[in-house]
Amino acid sequence: MEVRYVVFSPDEARNAIITFVQRQGTVGAADDVLAVEFAGPNDAPSALVRLRGQPARDPINLGAHYLTAALLLYCGDRRIPIPRRAEKRVERSVNGLTLVLTTDKPSGTPVTAAAQVAYGEIATRATNELTGIKEELSRAQARASYAEGLIADAEERARRTEAARSKATSALVSIGNLPGLRGRLGRWLVRYSPP
Repeated sequence: MEVRYVVFSPDEARNAIITFVQRQGTVGAADDVLAVEFAGPNDAPSALVRLRGQPARDPINLGAHYLTAALLLYCGDRRIPIPRRAEKRVERSVNGLTLVLTTDKPSGTPVTAAAQVAYGEIATRATNELTGIKEELSRAQARASYAEGLIADAEERARRTEAARSKATSALVSIGNLPGLRGRLGRWLVRYSPP
């Protein structure tokens, strides 16, 4: 079940009611309305629309269902989304009105069994899809961890290879500095490049 409250300020409620009585053809212009007064209990309000004119015209009394229609018309003009299937009623709020929208499952309340709520086929399908997505995500994370391990291992091998290469190069250079046959062989190896 979802319950939404659309709260209208006093000016918004007044404008909604004036627009409604204009569209009904009761008044010609917004200036014809002298005042809008709210009355009645909070859960079943009414509005008294006082009109200008000589002699004084009788006020228009709008019940709760007319107020609901006026507020829905106001919402439609301002593109405020209202669920079509919702139960709609009006309540009084501080100096204004509140449109109460109650949306319930069309076939009644959710089925409960063993402290679990069955929300229907759509929810089951969504749950199954989420479970599948979680499993794929876990596999992807495991692959990423494995790949990171391989990269770290390759970087370590590259570091060791570079260290060995520099050690071998320094050894060859030091051999090349030796006198005699060893020195000549070392100098030749340093200058030698394979074909």
